[in-house]
Amino acid sequence: MELEDATEERVEALCWELLSESEHEPFLRTLFGSKAAGQWLQVPDEEIFVTWLEVPGGPDEGFRLLLFVHNASDWTMTATYHAARLRPRD
Repeated sequence: MELEDATEERVEALCWELLSESEHEPFLRTLFGSKAAGQWLQVPDEEIFVTWLEVPGGPDEGFRLLLFVHNASDWTMTATYHAARLRPRD
């Protein structure tokens, strides 16, 4: 396996973790709450940037399309996220 492949696998795993692990919900709240659609936010301590767009169906559906970019390797990933599922803050 080449170094670039290993890096891309690590970056992809990190992005999926951001979307699936509850400890990353504050980051997602920041993304959806303080960044308008199309504005970029850097993942802390990483060379990964993420932005979001509303998916067809509008904001009432609660779904967002996320675009992740890793500048060092030109790697990208898209994912659909159900933003309405974020738990309320305590």
